[in-house]
Amino acid sequence: MSIYGAVQPADTFWWLTHAYDLGATRFHFYDSYQLACVPYGEYIALARHLRNHARSNPVRDLDRLRRAAEIAILLPPGYNLGHVFLGKGILWGVGELNLERVNPAGVKYRVVMSNFFQEIERCLQQGIAFDLLWDIPGMQLSGYREIVRVREDGKVEVEVDGKRTFLSSPRLVRRAKGVPPSLDVTMASKSESAAIDITALARMVEKSSPVYYTLGADTEGVYHNAKVAWELYGPRDEDYLFLRPDNLKPRVREIAKATEIEATMRISRPGNYRLRASTVDTAGRTTVVWRRFSVRTDPNTKRLRLDTPAQVH
Repeated sequence: MSIYGAVQPADTFWWLTHAYDLGATRFHFYDSYQLACVPYGEYIALARHLRNHARSNPVRDLDRLRRAAEIAILLPPGYNLGHVFLGKGILWGVGELNLERVNPAGVKYRVVMSNFFQEIERCLQQGIAFDLLWDIPGMQLSGYREIVRVREDGKVEVEVDGKRTFLSSPRLVRRAKGVPPSLDVTMASKSESAAIDITALARMVEKSSPVYYTLGADTEGVYHNAKVAWELYGPRDEDYLFLRPDNLKPRVREIAKATEIEATMRISRPGNYRLRASTVDTAGRTTVVWRRFSVRTDPNTKRLRLDTPAQVH
């Protein structure tokens, strides 16, 4: 396991000892590239903490720990957990392979990954140990009471004692009863000669539980509750942009019982676009709003302009 500088410092000590208790034998500290760097003083303190924990708990049955998982959840070869953005719109770190793209089976990558994460969430809720593996042809799996294959065709295959059951969707995930946060998005634009600057304003109201979503540490190492994640798709299927604010400092304003979150984007190509705004509360209730809009070239001024968008939930 590895610790990066952008991990909450208060959490890193527990993550190290937890990984040790689960059987980890290799520990790394990232030592370069801006906020990914763990300062020297921190990784010395972390290493000493881990050494003391290991001295207090020297006996580990690594063979038993390797066999601790009851369920194997298999992902199609080539898929992954989301590269550096961890599922925020792209899988492989390139916009061309965003979650709205369709795989060879005619299913969006978003559906396949959603099925995968829901099966993980189900295990976490029930306190069941699991392994995550690629479904590599010919791989022999043994010792699991259940094997779950998340398939590219959108189905989920569950194998128990050699008997396979095919499901059209992942198993039900129990979430707390209550009301998810409300979310509304408006848009405005400012035209320039070769590009158009668009400002999206989200109005979010917490309901049953608080909302928390972070982009990670900003350029000064401070964590902020960004409240909303912004993604821009288009004009082509392969065009994607995960919108991040300058210096990773989200523009969030608390107004009465609501929160306003602002995002900006500069568009230099005409075409049809889709803006996705999403939020989640601490109980796992999500709200997603899509805004479809078009950017056209004004025949008189030759400048780009924003067509009136229609809201889509």
